[in-house]
Amino acid sequence: MSHINIYTNIADIEKAAKPPLPCCVDFAVYPLGTTVSFEKYIEQVETVLKQLGLTYHVHKQGTIIEGEMLAIMYAIKCCHSACLALGSARIISNIRVDTGMDNYKTGARSTAAPIPTTVD
Repeated sequence: MSHINIYTNIADIEKAAKPPLPCCVDFAVYPLGTTVSFEKYIEQVETVLKQLGLTYHVHKQGTIIEGEMLAIMYAIKCCHSACLALGSARIISNIRVDTGMDNYKTGARSTAAPIPTTVD
């Protein structure tokens, strides 16, 4: 696994988000022009999310993240950069954002258990 340089602190991004917009995001990263296995890319995405301290849950078809919208979009950008660094020529993501509920974690540095999901 290569080291991922994250130059912006998530806490700084959250402070800049005025007013904060808590949300739940379900996203999937698809590296194009790679081998059949996505395993190393999934591991790299998890590494990025762990480094950022985000609350997330990996399921069979993607990853769910709760937190502040701007911080999550920055995390997805970092995931794209990390996958490109592994040698993929191109990355495509499907991203679904839900801001309709007010009980999402507002801080990215949650220590809560993985988000339960029935998507599996």
